[in-house]
Amino acid sequence: MAYTENSTIGGLTALGEAPASADMVPIWDASAAATRMATVAELLTNAGGGIEFSTAIASLGSETGDVADGDTLLQSLAKINDRLPLAGGTLTGQIGMPAGSAATPAIVFDGSLALHSGSTGLVVSAGGESYASMGADMAVQADGFIGFSSSTSDATTTTDCGIRRDGAGLLAQRKGANAQESRVYNTYTDASNYERGMFAWRSNQLFIGSEEAGTGSFRNTYLVAHGSSMISMLSGQTFFKEHVRSNTSGTKDMGGSGSEWANLWLAQSVIQKEIATAPAGVAAKSHIYTEDDGSGKTRLMVIFGTGVAQQIAIEP
Repeated sequence: MAYTENSTIGGLTALGEAPASADMVPIWDASAAATRMATVAELLTNAGGGIEFSTAIASLGSETGDVADGDTLLQSLAKINDRLPLAGGTLTGQIGMPAGSAATPAIVFDGSLALHSGSTGLVVSAGGESYASMGADMAVQADGFIGFSSSTSDATTTTDCGIRRDGAGLLAQRKGANAQESRVYNTYTDASNYERGMFAWRSNQLFIGSEEAGTGSFRNTYLVAHGSSMISMLSGQTFFKEHVRSNTSGTKDMGGSGSEWANLWLAQSVIQKEIATAPAGVAAKSHIYTEDDGSGKTRLMVIFGTGVAQQIAIEP
């Protein structure tokens, strides 16, 4: 049903004429079959019954498009109802807002936090200062913190893990005096079954390596340079691909009191701790070891490929 200039609402018909005064409106009173002046309050209350806008709007039929100058009140309400139903329903069409800026945002929440559109996307700001932007990329202020809440249901609780910017190209995982730890998982079933690599501060000590729990298996760790494993840490043993050298000649030890090496195997020689039985000779190699001479003294011995043991020195 198309809109007509005269619309009857609860027995009162609004006329398309200018009001006689600011608070009076000419109407057609159906009960009196005559035109008279009515106050705005009377129209709104309709003798206590109120105007049934939803019924009146429904009687207008389809009213779409933007609200324009010259539209009557009911036409305007009908167009609004088409976008945002008065009695609930689903909003159709777009809600248009100005782009705004940090100083004059498009949306303000309680006079503090605000939103506006910027060159990088949606910008969150407060007090004229832009805190974060979300578009193709997400960014926060240089002194900002991207963190995770300790709660699984409330993101507003205190964060206990996150990252910060220490400078250009410098990503930091820090939170005051709290020790931090980073983990990269090979497998993960739950907190008790996993395989992972870790870089962690624990009890004021830095740990780098791999660890496992439950159904997880031990995995080797490699330190790589130029695409090649320079140090291989396997189960019970460590391999070095290149030379192991002291950075200061003649001042460093291999092993020490309480952390002695058991045996040292070289390409052409073996240096071994005191043994009970002399080893067999090996061609092109010398085997240096110590043994008890049978009277309680330790002597230094060597065996060449011939297999004949030779005494080098004996305990005085």
